[in-house]
Amino acid sequence: MIPAATVHAPRGFFATGGGYEYPALLGVSAAALTLTGPGDWSLDALLGHRLDRAWLAALALLASSAASLAIVRRRRGVLAARTASSERTAAEDAAATPDAAIGSDARPANGQG
Repeated sequence: MIPAATVHAPRGFFATGGGYEYPALLGVSAAALTLTGPGDWSLDALLGHRLDRAWLAALALLASSAASLAIVRRRRGVLAARTASSERTAAEDAAATPDAAIGSDARPANGQG
């Protein structure tokens, strides 16, 4: 849920404004379940707790954190490239139409205005 929270982070914390409150809550809940282990009604209990090992929980948290970091870094790279591309396009458009860049700041030739 870390990548989902980073997508919503620019809008603040509270979910009512599109913030990261809800993804953060889901992420913390998943981490808490991972750390506390399986309950009596879990699949692990039916299997005799063969998969209930401390190193598996640590490995799961480490792997999910590494995957989240990779996703966030890739997203930031894509957004940076997209921003650079749009800035380059805007600069090319301004260079192609110099009159549009002047806009309403142009003064009349007679000096009045």
